[in-house]
Formats: sequence, structure tokens, C-alpha cells
Amino acid sequence: MPTPKKAKAQLAASPGLSVVTVDLGVNRLAEMGAFVLGQLLATQFLPGGALNHQRHLLLNAISKKRAQSGRLPKDVQDNVPLWEKVRHLDENAARQVARQIVDFAITHEAKVIVFEYLRSYQAPKEKMSRSGRKNHKRA
Repeated sequence: MPTPKKAKAQLAASPGLSVVTVDLGVNRLAEMGAFVLGQLLATQFLPGGALNHQRHLLLNAISKKRAQSGRLPKDVQDNVPLWEKVRHLDENAARQVARQIVDFAITHEAKVIVFEYLRSYQAPKEKMSRSGRKNHKRA
């Protein structure tokens, strides 16, 4: 199967091509927009608050159990069932988001789905207050 052409090349070949753009986010799982001839036809937002809440609860349970169990040997994994729950939750959410993106593209008869380019993205550095830096040095 040949590699598909870049979106710009496909748009140049057929200017009336319908395109769906997808922006994956942190607070929202995805933001989608359908474009034809450079005009926005529709948008859809996939909220991620419930997923973040469920992950937060599971990660809190893991940290509480770690505090109770103390230090473990190097090769022993802790809280395996809870970590599996977190992994399955993430994988399920990824599948659902992918399905919703494809459904949105099918609804708007898009032939191309364009995702944001994150290759050179670097997370912003955390900024500490002056007192936070002093306390960090003491620790």
C-alpha cells in the first residue's frame, strides 16, 4: 500500500476536498473541525474531564497503597491490578476517541484527516516561586 500524499499536495490537486483537522489536548481529549474550501463547516469537542477524574482516583489509590506498603525490592511490581486498570482505561479512551474522529470525518465526507504536528513540542518548564526554590534547595 503506497504512502498517502501530504495534505497540502492533496488539496492542491483537488481544491474542493473536505478536510478534518484534529487537535489533541490535555483538558479536552480532542477538538475537531471540518473544512471545505478553507471555510469551517463544523466543530466538535471531546471532553476529557471524566477520564482525568477516573485516572486521578486510581492514581491516588496507588499512592496510598504505596505509602502503606513501604519500600519494595527493585524487581517487584506494586499494585499490578490498579496499574492494569489505569492502562485499560487509557486504551479504551484512545479507541473511543479514534472512533469518534473517524465518525466525524465520515459525517462530513472528509477524505483527509490532519493531526497537529508535535514532533518538536517540548512541555513548558515548571516555574517555582522564590520560596519554593528555597525549600527545594533545602530538601
